Amino acid sequence: MNGRKIISAEINDGNPNAINVKLDNGVLLMLELTPKLHDPRFAEIQTLHLPRTDGSRVYWTNGASLSLDELMALLMDETGSENNT
Repeated sequence: MNGRKIISAEINDGNPNAINVKLDNGVLLMLELTPKLHDPRFAEIQTLHLPRTDGSRVYWTNGASLSLDELMALLMDETGSENNT
């Protein structure tokens, strides 16, 4: 995604199924991960807490991860901004 980097990732206070991801341009993404919970790797994130980042993805200790492109796709799905025509 245009060379952007993830500078931080954390759980959203009060919602273990959501994360806040801050990008290097100052943009804060608040993402609901409930749609991913059908995947066994993501079903565990409620108990894993503390997502981490290496700059290009958000990941958890069990191996679940989301690239920046995947995070943006989730955001588009949440906002309905994606046009599937």
